Amino acid sequence: MPENSDGDPAPVQSGAATDSASNRKSGRNRGRRNRENTQPSEKFEGKCADLKGHVYDLSSATGKIRETFQKTTREIAEYIGREFDDAGDFRTGLVELNLPGLIEPVMPQDPDANRGAFEKWKFSYSRYEKELASRKKNLHKAFALILGQCSQAVRDIIESNEKWADINARSDVIALLKLIQQAIVAKRTTVHRIQSLVETEHEFYGFRQGKMSHSEYFDRFKDLVETVSQKGGDLGAYQELVDAQLGTEGLTPSTASDSQYEDARARCRERYLAMCLILKADKRRVGDLVVDLENEHTRNPRNASYPETLAKAYDMIINYRPRMSNPIDVSGETGVTFVTNADEGEPVRSGRGGARGGRGSGRGGGRGGRDGKNRPSSGAQEKESSDSQFLLDSADKLDSDSGYYDCRRAELTCAQSNHKLPHGWMLLDSCSTINLIADASLLRDVFTADTPLHVRCNAGWVTVRQQGYYDDYPDPVWHWPEAVANILSFAKMAAHYR
Repeated sequence: MPENSDGDPAPVQSGAATDSASNRKSGRNRGRRNRENTQPSEKFEGKCADLKGHVYDLSSATGKIRETFQKTTREIAEYIGREFDDAGDFRTGLVELNLPGLIEPVMPQDPDANRGAFEKWKFSYSRYEKELASRKKNLHKAFALILGQCSQAVRDIIESNEKWADINARSDVIALLKLIQQAIVAKRTTVHRIQSLVETEHEFYGFRQGKMSHSEYFDRFKDLVETVSQKGGDLGAYQELVDAQLGTEGLTPSTASDSQYEDARARCRERYLAMCLILKADKRRVGDLVVDLENEHTRNPRNASYPETLAKAYDMIINYRPRMSNPIDVSGETGVTFVTNADEGEPVRSGRGGARGGRGSGRGGGRGGRDGKNRPSSGAQEKESSDSQFLLDSADKLDSDSGYYDCRRAELTCAQSNHKLPHGWMLLDSCSTINLIADASLLRDVFTADTPLHVRCNAGWVTVRQQGYYDDYPDPVWHWPEAVANILSFAKMAAHYR
């Protein structure tokens, strides 16, 4: 038996401990080898090389937004119309999910008496047969092309549908596209019809533009509307609206013909969807449009410019130019913090109190200045040691309102004590021109802004790039984790809440 330096028998490791260590090491090596040998899954690009990337899929690629059903269908329709023979109808028919039918010419009743009309009929019928053959051939080719642009996840859903066998046997392209649209929007096609309708309507009413582009937002909106229609819903065609529309034409449901009644329903549906498109749009970009429409209706209800069609509503959204915010006037307001501008070359002294105090020398517990020195008064020193102090305010010398928004530069002065304010505190500042939140737990949907905000504080110039949404405040607020406090601008809050 082996011995140690003292002559005692050397301890022997147990077999269980040795096996455990060996197994852990083996497991780590095995995991490392698996990670090295694992190949990243390839992104589905479709089977047609000319339509690479234009696919019907359920999952989004990393860092990219999945293409909408509408956009993919437009690309495929344009390709078919361009590359297939005699397929011009497919370019618009696939997008509208309605291929125009081919009309068979009618032979004249007495061919012998009217040989000229008979010869015309023969020529028209010959062309009809040729178009019919081309349509059938193109339907088969288009069906295979569209199916090849579906990912396996989409194919699994549509092939599980009870109508798939019949659609596949007839190469019904329009029915296939409707099935794909349901699979992409609803993520399934075999749920109970009533449940499916309720879920689809719920998704439509909860849909918002968010950070989507206007074109993507419009495509997704139409996808949802079409899916609701396929499930049996009829958005906007409410009886009360239809009766009111018929009343403007001097009609009632009992006196109107079928065509007049359907025309009234179609108008009500279009107006309803147009209003939904505007109200669901991003408030940061088109929020003023809703206010303008409401004000026009208040001034002159008969001549308000509410859109009559969905196309007009989209035109208003993409061409609307939001108003620039008016300069902030804080005269006469009391505030939490303030800054007093000194003459050129002199330090800035600041303090606490109302607007009157802001014009003075900043006595009574003011802290901080441009030179970074703290000058607390003896009366406030004890309070400041237990309660954090801060200053966050904009300089008065903003050249112009447009310059501020173009440059996104806020001239702010920050001074802080050794500690931040307690977690969750929210301060309402009558001098701040921006909303700046430090606590990320107070925000939702944090994102990187297209244009950063430049802030001057006691640490020098810093660049704030993130924004998020706070509670039910409609506009995004700036987020900077290094800020000493959560600041809400009194002027901006007053613009939304009275």
